[in-house]
Order: sequence, then structure tokens, then C-alpha cells
Amino acid sequence: MKRIYYAHSKRTYGSEKEQNEYLFLKSIYTKTICPNKDIGELKSIQPYLKIVEWSDLIVFSEYMNFIGKKILNNELYIRNIAHVTRYSDIKKKYE
Repeated sequence: MKRIYYAHSKRTYGSEKEQNEYLFLKSIYTKTICPNKDIGELKSIQPYLKIVEWSDLIVFSEYMNFIGKKILNNELYIRNIAHVTRYSDIKKKYE
């Protein structure tokens, strides 16, 4: 079973968008980690990256057609340790 890290903008934390995307991902991948729901606010990105290392797939969700700065800053690191895809691609595949 794949372990998924749902990477998304903090601007969507607690929103209907976050809830809908998270529930959709959980319906496909039961081992889905949402940083807002499962981890909470941390002082640095390092603990999040440790969880990314544990993941088999990173699913990026866009906010207003952009990917967050912290995600972009760490994208090369993330790409070296896990498969990466956009939420919109997962949605198209499973709808």
C-alpha cells in the first residue's frame, strides 16, 4: 500500500478545498498524510521533509494555479526521494 503525502498551501488549511481533496485522496490511498490534519504547525520544514522521506508518493495541490514557495524550494530534494504528481492528475485518473 502506498504512503501519500498531501502537499498543499497553508492558505487552504481548514478550507473546503483541503477537506475535499484530502477525503478524495484517502478514498484511494488510505495511508495519506495531511500536514495540517496529521502533523500540525511546526517551526521548520525539516520535520515535514522527514515525513516526505517516508512517503511513496507526493501529491501537490495548487492554490490559485500556483504551488507554494516552500514546496518549490524543496522540490528538487523531494523529487530525489519520492514520486511526485499533481492532485489534478490523480483526480483525472480516478474520476
